[in-house]
Amino acid sequence: MSLRASRLVADIAERMGFLLPVGELPDDISCTGWLRVVVPWSGPDGSAGSVEVCAEAQLAQTLACNILAREAGEVSAEDAETALGELANVIAGNLLPQLYGNDHEFHLATPSSQAGCCQGRREAAVEFMEGRLVVSVAATVHNTRLLRRGAQKDDGGR
Repeated sequence: MSLRASRLVADIAERMGFLLPVGELPDDISCTGWLRVVVPWSGPDGSAGSVEVCAEAQLAQTLACNILAREAGEVSAEDAETALGELANVIAGNLLPQLYGNDHEFHLATPSSQAGCCQGRREAAVEFMEGRLVVSVAATVHNTRLLRRGAQKDDGGR
């Protein structure tokens, strides 16, 4: 995982959702039973994949309360999933250029909630006062110049 990516995710969550980051999580943290939101993307040279954000339910609930300016009892599970989707969208829009370069255009699709743990390469795992969050990037098209460039940058910024 990248320290730079974890800092980016922590900063976005803090600014957007008023969450309080306390540190990084280990690479092998299990996200079983967490909420998972997937943001599909497409990029240059036919590259495609998804950015996945997995979060503990309490973090997503608090995020929804903070974004919607509501009390905990006024926020539904659907509100929490929607808030996590919004956070995932902002993370994807900032993380992809960091990983693959600012000289590329990425198209993001609508975030969707899906069952299971984050697939793909983990890029960030952050602990917040409100809970834990993991971000991964999965590429569905691997044979592009862009994705090879990202794979070569794996050791940078760690």
